[in-house]
Amino acid sequence: MAINQDVYQRIFDAADKLHADNPGADYPTIEAVRQESRAGMNAVVQVMKDWRQAQRKQVQPVRKTLPEALLEQVQTVAHSFWEAAQQLANESLDTARVEFEAEKADLLVISAQQSDAFALQGEQLQTAHARIAELEKQAEEAAVEARAMAQRLEDVQRELVESEQRALVAAQRAEEIEQRANDLREELRHAHAEVDQVRAERDRALERAEDAANQVARAEARLEHMRETTAAQLEQQRERAAQEAREATDRLAKAEGERDRARGEIGTAREEAAGLRGQLQRYEDQDERAAQAARDAAERLAKMEAERDQARSDIAGAREEAAGLRGQLEATTALLAKFKPPGK
Repeated sequence: MAINQDVYQRIFDAADKLHADNPGADYPTIEAVRQESRAGMNAVVQVMKDWRQAQRKQVQPVRKTLPEALLEQVQTVAHSFWEAAQQLANESLDTARVEFEAEKADLLVISAQQSDAFALQGEQLQTAHARIAELEKQAEEAAVEARAMAQRLEDVQRELVESEQRALVAAQRAEEIEQRANDLREELRHAHAEVDQVRAERDRALERAEDAANQVARAEARLEHMRETTAAQLEQQRERAAQEAREATDRLAKAEGERDRARGEIGTAREEAAGLRGQLQRYEDQDERAAQAARDAAERLAKMEAERDQARSDIAGAREEAAGLRGQLEATTALLAKFKPPGK
């Protein structure tokens, strides 16, 4: 398998670095070089073979015997040289055998390290698969929870809109109630003014009725006095002589005329008093109606003020509910943002 030159050199450099960091230790393992170089396992195994070979001297094998032609030419003059060369070759062969055994040992070590590395990778792969399955399960649960949060967010938004609408309606209702309350206050003020005016007229009528009654009493007193005076005079005139009869008759007629006039004054006073009593009754009826109207206006005002207070309470409750829903909406939005997949 062809290996990229950059990857090849990176693996070589990683092996050199690890070997230089631990010069007295054995050659670096396949897994250590793989982690250091961040390369694939197969590439590391292949390059490490070359690296281990590069760490040893390369010995070329020699031929066991001289060629026949050379043997004939130099047998007589270089037998001693051949023995020396054969001895050197045997030494080189022994060295090559040692190197071969070392390389063979290296291959066994590399093979064992490769097996260990593959086993470690298998365990890491199983762990990674388990972690991926767990993350996928968590992602699925997060997606379900995100959908639930999204539904809850829609519900909260809808409740917020309804709460704001209720608050708006309550505010309008409060304004209407406030306007009606102001109108009722104005009506109540006019009613109180009318009541005060009726009471003043009633007081004046009572004063006039008392005056008329006093006049009637005075007229009756004068009539009684005149009756007593006339009776006394008549008694005296009967005792007098007959000549005084005409004078007494004239005085009697005059007294009776005064009595009739007094009676007319008394009737007029009584009629005026009756009229004043009727007017007083009308004033009292108007006063009662005005008082009733004032009481009704006060009751309506109290009812309107209670409705206004209730509307204000509803507005405050709606505002508190809207504030709570806004806080819940912000919390839900923030929580939903945590479950939102990256890049979306």
